[in-house]
Amino acid sequence: MHLVQMSVAGGVLIGLIALVRSLALHRLPKTTFPALWWVAVLRLLVPVFVPLPVGLSAPLHSLPSFAARTGVGLSALSQSAAVLAAEENTTVSAQTATHGSTFLWIWLGGVFLFLIYFCVVSVRSFRRFSLSVPDDTPYVWVWLEEHPLRRPLAVRTCERISSPLTYGVLRPVILLPKDLDRSDETALSHVLLHESVHIRRLDAITKILFALTLCLHWLNPLVWVLFFLGNRDLELSCDARVLQVLGEGARAAYARTLIGLAEKKTTGVAPVSSFSNHAITERIRSIMKFKKKTAFAVILALVLVLSATVAFAFDAPSAADADYAPKADIVLAHKGYVSTSDQSAMREPLVIEGDAGKRFVSGDLVFEIVSEEEIRQASSEHQTRASTKLWTIPLSGDALSKDFSVTSSYPYAKVWIQNSGTGNIVFTITKNSPTGTLVTGSNVTVAANTSISVYSTNPWPAATYYANFTSGHVNMLGTSSCRIASTISELDI
Repeated sequence: MHLVQMSVAGGVLIGLIALVRSLALHRLPKTTFPALWWVAVLRLLVPVFVPLPVGLSAPLHSLPSFAARTGVGLSALSQSAAVLAAEENTTVSAQTATHGSTFLWIWLGGVFLFLIYFCVVSVRSFRRFSLSVPDDTPYVWVWLEEHPLRRPLAVRTCERISSPLTYGVLRPVILLPKDLDRSDETALSHVLLHESVHIRRLDAITKILFALTLCLHWLNPLVWVLFFLGNRDLELSCDARVLQVLGEGARAAYARTLIGLAEKKTTGVAPVSSFSNHAITERIRSIMKFKKKTAFAVILALVLVLSATVAFAFDAPSAADADYAPKADIVLAHKGYVSTSDQSAMREPLVIEGDAGKRFVSGDLVFEIVSEEEIRQASSEHQTRASTKLWTIPLSGDALSKDFSVTSSYPYAKVWIQNSGTGNIVFTITKNSPTGTLVTGSNVTVAANTSISVYSTNPWPAATYYANFTSGHVNMLGTSSCRIASTISELDI
């Protein structure tokens, strides 16, 4: 799954979450939205879909997956348009290659700058935190004894912060400002309880993932929505948990504590959880509206989270993400169009024969009858274009296989076959081994005294493939060459 696919799918999910949030923020349990933001983050960071059993599907995946395979945003292509695309793809690819390269460097530059920014802010913050000292307030020690944690928890005092916060994962720390009023034990208990909820929920990890997601997808404006609303919802969720512990009667007192610290903000965006610096008005409103959620609201929240997970994290096995076996749309010269859902269902392989220039399109594979001169140039070491020749081999015997590898840097491949013998050659492409998964559409017969090329108009998924040649009991005669390139235009000869 490509980065653009991930960004599109994640953006759609973020938009849906933001819509639900605007309509039902105070009606659903506050833990609903951090859970939904987690699903969005995983969709943006994990480059795979988990396949569902056969017969099930997640239709929301179809748009980004299709767009990645075709390189356009259209919902479908007619069969005739597919042929034109194959013929014109060289010109389009040449025009877009430069723009794609420029865009890539801009994106990488942004990723680098954002990573540097977050790292610098974090290092500066932790340097300030390192100047802290253990808090010796008696109430703090009593509170720690009454609220044990499996991980070692420390409460420290720092004169270089203005509001309470937490940091650390394995050895978490609650950091209190030096000027915080320790005599108000009610407010102090509110602060400690709130920060301990952050620690128990490992919100430091969540904040790091939010920042990493923003670094990778900084060009997507909806990811900025995730970053800011996600951090807000972590605070709202913690506030709700505190009130669950303290009871609805503590709402006013807890809100007063929050208001008392509202003007004290901790600057920067380091992966820390601060008590008072996230959308104070929204938090106060949420606190005063807090009440125990009904069973219906809890069930609805579970349904939302599970639905988002299934729709955006799972999908039925797809051609692009599995063995790349698309449905075949075969164009036969002078015979119109033949469509089939499974190339293997045809009793005999497609026979490729005719005059030079004739094309046969099968799925994303294009078979073209070529001239003897093109066969010669394909095997030549001297080419003006930037393709890389992997091999040229003689065809002999009655069975032969040769591997070729495509990578993310060289995702286009083209194989030339010259059948100079008197018998037909059956040609297939398999993945990972000569007996591996058949690339649908590649099962063809190259007629005697016919020369062809085969390529994909779209990038191949990175893997090792095998070109397989068989001729029954007749000895083959001819040659085959293979080249790879970074763009389809570089394979044009």
